[in-house]
Amino acid sequence: NSSWGLGGRPLRVAASFNSRFKDQKIRCKAVNTVGVTALVLDYDSGKTVDKVLEELSGMELFIYTSHSHKPEHHKFRVILPFNEMCPTAEFKSRIAALKDVFCDADPASFSIPQRFFMPSNPEGAEVLDVYQEGERFDWRELQPTKEIEYEATDSTELTASQRSDLMHGLRLNKIEHGAGLHNIRVALCFSMIKFGFTEADWKEIIPDAADVRVWRDCIRDQARIKNSTVRIIYKAAQGKYNT
Repeated sequence: NSSWGLGGRPLRVAASFNSRFKDQKIRCKAVNTVGVTALVLDYDSGKTVDKVLEELSGMELFIYTSHSHKPEHHKFRVILPFNEMCPTAEFKSRIAALKDVFCDADPASFSIPQRFFMPSNPEGAEVLDVYQEGERFDWRELQPTKEIEYEATDSTELTASQRSDLMHGLRLNKIEHGAGLHNIRVALCFSMIKFGFTEADWKEIIPDAADVRVWRDCIRDQARIKNSTVRIIYKAAQGKYNT
């Protein structure tokens, strides 16, 4: 699927969408994603094209350099088509495994739906594009992460295992910036305080952690902490606020 970005440059999404609106227009949002058809990996950390080709020898892929690519610092994208479309739920359950396998790729590569600019290079720049024949990527070979199930509790105590599972889910599903999401992030902060997560945990998971004033006010508001529930932590860990 294609859409348009800044300056009229075309964007590409390696996913399939359905229409959820009366006008039958397809919105490029996670909630509308039926499945993912390929991985589009963004590399800008210094790994070279040749190194990636060596690591992915035998796989079908297409590589193209991005707009800011330079010979001394490679920046490029790798498209790895799947052997069959990966349903959205299956893809989400394998994000942790994908991040482990492709640890040098930009973490945004695994977002749903992540959009990328089509090949575009400034005049006179070095341009690389490589197509490699081979086997298509089999997403079923990756181990899915178990789904985090909500466990109702009136206690303010969570076991170490519960906190570990929840932190794993929260890392995978960090709440994005957007309209209406600030209050959710603050509410998540209150809940994490109440249920025994450390300050290091809060600041890792919630983008507003960098705002000292927000955190000071959160910690002082004992009434809201007391009235918080564990449910919001589970919903955030399940990615419910990123759809």
